[in-house]
Amino acid sequence: MGLLTLDVFNVRNIKKASIAPASKFNFIYGLNGSGKSALLEAIFLMGRAKSFRTADLSKIINFNANQFIVSGKVQSEKNTTTLGIQYHSGQFVARMDQQTVKSKASIAYCFPLQIIHPKSYRTLDAGPQIRREFMDWGVFNLDPAFLTSWRRFKKALTQRNAALKNKVLNEVRVWEPELAYYGTIVQECRCDYIEQLKPYFLLVSEQLLGITEIDIKIIAGWDAAFTYEQALHKSTEKDLRYGYTRLGPHRGDFSVLVQKRQAKDHVSRGQLKMLVLALSMAQVLMLKENNQQMGCFMIDDLTAELDQHSKEKVFCCLDDMSIQVFLTATDQESFKNDLPQGDHKMFHVEQGVITEA
Repeated sequence: MGLLTLDVFNVRNIKKASIAPASKFNFIYGLNGSGKSALLEAIFLMGRAKSFRTADLSKIINFNANQFIVSGKVQSEKNTTTLGIQYHSGQFVARMDQQTVKSKASIAYCFPLQIIHPKSYRTLDAGPQIRREFMDWGVFNLDPAFLTSWRRFKKALTQRNAALKNKVLNEVRVWEPELAYYGTIVQECRCDYIEQLKPYFLLVSEQLLGITEIDIKIIAGWDAAFTYEQALHKSTEKDLRYGYTRLGPHRGDFSVLVQKRQAKDHVSRGQLKMLVLALSMAQVLMLKENNQQMGCFMIDDLTAELDQHSKEKVFCCLDDMSIQVFLTATDQESFKNDLPQGDHKMFHVEQGVITEA
């Protein structure tokens, strides 16, 4: 599976561009501010229906325009699908094969993709939200039932929080069984996913870093000695004082352990970056092993974050994964020694203009 064609209109400094990517490696180079990241952002928009750089889609629109459009064709094993994303006057529209799609999840299922960008390297030492998103993206793509449970959990959470804010104890109690039921499902899905991910993470970590004594520990978001329903019941008094639900999978997390110690406190900064890459690559491998489709894997500014030896290891792993890859760098020389023998293309970006090199 991969991106066959991409058309971009008014995404940041890219006023108009059309490319036909290679099925395997796509190398994108240009000076800082030339539009390399904007090109990856356009691809990300088509696969996730959101940006990895901002939550405000209006900021993506080119300064001289009033809308942006991203469209393209995605090839799967069975067919070719046309996807389109448009944002105009605060209105977001997604289309699949010329039909308007109401759920962004449909787009994400059609073209699953993963990206590593400079902020991604904070995954293991930043706040827990980024790690929850990492887990949930993986579960979302492997377990079709997860999204429904997550949405029902979020609805019950919103209702309980409203009751807590208004100090209405009866309503708080009314929502607890549903919140506990779906919250438990969400946590079980995450636990199952992390257990399945571990062997893939171990495999890639050994390839990239030579580390074999490594583990992932999941954190529920409440005291695991109790069921979630018991934990909610015990925390009601404090929740009423604070005005929101303090415990649950919305507070979940995971940590990576190296030699039984927190990786973020034990390994070097360079090793931590490689562990983040290993986590994302493990996700992709796991999807492929479970016969799930994978759209593409993107790494923004790879050479700025890794030394030559580490970069060579990453290229080797990416080559073995046999998926479509997009990589950016500031100059063509950054890729010169790493060009694969198989299908690949080189794109030069200058002031928002993209040309095949």
